[in-house]
Amino acid sequence: MTAGAATARPSSVLLASDVDGTFWSEGLTVESLCAAWERRPSQVEVLFASSRTVEELAHLDELLGASGDFIAENGAVVVTRDDDVAWHLRGARRERIGHGHAFVAVLGEGCGEARRVVRSARARHRAPVQLMEELEPATLRRLIGDDGEVQRAASRRASVLVHADAGDEAVVAWSATLRRAGYQVLSGGRWLAVWRGPGKGQALRRYLRARTLAGRSPAVVAAIGDGENDISLLQAAELRFAVPRPDGTVHPALSALADVSIAPEVGTAGWCRVVSTLGGLPCHS
Repeated sequence: MTAGAATARPSSVLLASDVDGTFWSEGLTVESLCAAWERRPSQVEVLFASSRTVEELAHLDELLGASGDFIAENGAVVVTRDDDVAWHLRGARRERIGHGHAFVAVLGEGCGEARRVVRSARARHRAPVQLMEELEPATLRRLIGDDGEVQRAASRRASVLVHADAGDEAVVAWSATLRRAGYQVLSGGRWLAVWRGPGKGQALRRYLRARTLAGRSPAVVAAIGDGENDISLLQAAELRFAVPRPDGTVHPALSALADVSIAPEVGTAGWCRVVSTLGGLPCHS
């Protein structure tokens, strides 16, 4: 589907899915990832909801041969390729995204002010935190990948990434100061994401409201994730799934949610089992 399409059919099941650690396991090759994607049932529409940027998720779409909508930067940005949905999101702007066009709605505050607040709180608490743009190129390549991946990860519209030990006392105090100032601070892999705006769950609700107004409402909404920044996403869905971490444990906050189902395997394998179940198909390893 391309931007401007107005005849998209509502899906039977919409699965709002985290990416890293949930859909894309660490160490999984692109070829294996694409194979997992191809096995998904046709009646299940996947809406990626990630801490990744618009450019990163558009690149993932291209790798998969997909052209879906997605939620970026932990909920601060929503992207749709449907002009009617974009109209009801309000404020969405048509942009060149990857090899095509899409409508981008920034729901959160721009990242410039977040950088200023992050630095001010860092000086106050002498916290050992570094903004992504402050890291050396070699360090960024080690943490993220090649220069293309680094560039896509740095193209943030409404959030900043901070490299820090979340358990450090000074970092805890720094995080508390930011939260009191109205910012969200959530861990996602090696980074702490900081932004002022909606989380994944709030963004999903706004996106679903726009789809309903556009006549694109799915029959069932499900969500799947593995980390702290997926809590609100699961809370916004009718069907909730948590993927175990590599050591087999489930994030305590996710397992404590009401009516949450635990995927029978970790990472991508668990994601595939959940998607097969949602599509009414037998589970495959």
